Amino acid sequence: MEFYKKLMAISPANAATLGHSERQAAFTTGKGIFSMFIWPNQIANYENPDSSMFAGKIAYSPPPAGPAKRVAVRGAWTLTIPAASKQQLAAAEFVYWWASKEVGFKLADMDIPGARKDVLSDPRYAKTKPWYAAMAQAMDYATARPRFPQIAQVNEIVKKYWLAGVTGAMPTVDAVKAIVAETNVVLIEANK
Repeated sequence: MEFYKKLMAISPANAATLGHSERQAAFTTGKGIFSMFIWPNQIANYENPDSSMFAGKIAYSPPPAGPAKRVAVRGAWTLTIPAASKQQLAAAEFVYWWASKEVGFKLADMDIPGARKDVLSDPRYAKTKPWYAAMAQAMDYATARPRFPQIAQVNEIVKKYWLAGVTGAMPTVDAVKAIVAETNVVLIEANK
């Protein structure tokens, strides 16, 4: 959190309130100097020479290691078949097709990165989509986003205190303690 607080000091004044698309627009037009939270499907826009002044000039890497370890967050790379589905076999066939290497290459060619490490690390993309290699490397450290009924509530707690910590509204140590304390209250209440 201290690292992000330092980054906020050199960020645009409204950086704490920017959403993904606003942060992307600020970065690609030169109004923002740094972007760390990038969802994989946004990168093609960063690399579009028609809309980004930095196309072809951006370095990509897996997240750096912190004091505890290196971690990347896996988004919603899941396909599920409801137990109540009356078309489970057809759904399974679709999942196998959609998750195939062949479809992975078709998606990757259209700037839609999938979750296949073997596709993202294929040498054919080394020059045209160099960010794919960093995505593939990040998969070595990826962890799933938590999925439980109270996750939206916990996300709001984290957002509230994360922003308070990185903007200097409260000491970062206190912000982390507040995240842990309030999250614990939510989880304890949920398990009663």
